[in-house]
Amino acid sequence: MAGSPVACAWRLTISPTGCGRVRSLGMTAFTTALRRHIHVCPPNETYERVLGAFPPVAAAFAYGSGAFAQVGNVAKGNMIDFVFAVDDPVRWHAANLQRNEAHYSAIGWLGASAVARVQEGFGAGIYYNTLVQCEGQLIKYGVISTRALLDDLRAWRWLYVAGRLHKPVALLRLPTADEALLAELTSGLRGNLQSALSVAALIRGGQGVDRGCKGGAVQVGLDELFVSIAGLSYAGDFRMTFGENPHKVSNIVMGNIPAFRALYAPVADEVHRQTKLVTLDRSRDVVSISVDDDVRRHVVASLPANLRVRVSDTSNAVKTAHELSAGTAAIVKSCNASQSAKGILTAGLSKTVKYSWEKVKKMRKGMKAGSSSPPSQVR
Repeated sequence: MAGSPVACAWRLTISPTGCGRVRSLGMTAFTTALRRHIHVCPPNETYERVLGAFPPVAAAFAYGSGAFAQVGNVAKGNMIDFVFAVDDPVRWHAANLQRNEAHYSAIGWLGASAVARVQEGFGAGIYYNTLVQCEGQLIKYGVISTRALLDDLRAWRWLYVAGRLHKPVALLRLPTADEALLAELTSGLRGNLQSALSVAALIRGGQGVDRGCKGGAVQVGLDELFVSIAGLSYAGDFRMTFGENPHKVSNIVMGNIPAFRALYAPVADEVHRQTKLVTLDRSRDVVSISVDDDVRRHVVASLPANLRVRVSDTSNAVKTAHELSAGTAAIVKSCNASQSAKGILTAGLSKTVKYSWEKVKKMRKGMKAGSSSPPSQVR
């Protein structure tokens, strides 16, 4: 299983094999808090071969159906999606163009500065090269600056890469040689998970009150909460109307319940300790969500800035839930169209047509097959 990407279905995971300026997980610079959310991934030949084909990166993770099995999408040879965070996009693209010029569309002919301007000028601050054959593996990789990544993790500026990090990923590199950046990044990763769980809980709590649940708390099945978390970054995404499997969010969760549980159980404990918003009952796989007014106001005040400013009413659980749902959808929608348009430029016409057709085939397959077993309902 060492060479199989899907073998690493842990929490946030990191490869113990160092490369360049990056060393292994055993560094004392790692904060104790983040260690609660990271498990070491066994050495993986596929990931290491792929990463070795690129210039050094500050951070890297793999995600998607090529890295984690999804219900109805377990075919061998799925494309693996990567995100590379780099300190200097111009310098990194210059080095990558020397190594891997064929990965780029015609934009690459304009040079690294032009590529970096496209990366950071519009969309979600990330530049994707897709349908790339690398070391015998079909991959897609996105390049984002470490500053933009931190901005998305902390403020949910785009809820794009931050949204992908709401789900289990294989975290392959962290900048352990740069203690200041490592501290910022680990804090951002931890806070992003706490924000995702808190927002999903507030939304589910408000919906429970709207359905007539009585008392000071609403009980929700753990799997249902996971679906709400995973769906935050797809709300407002026009591709969920056409171009994606309509059951994608549920299939992501139902194919990876153990990984979601391992990722979010310690996060739930931390959120409970800090705010008392959620209480996890591990014996029943149920989360109790407080609908207390003071708890709700306190949690909303600590949410990422780009979402917090979109919530005007914290006096009522139902209204707050509605505004949070609308707010997350608005954030995603605000950059989704421009990021998709950028994808056409960065992939080129032929790859765009091929990639889009594969998405449509998955959508049609999902519509025929139907969803996996539905999550439990509010209790």
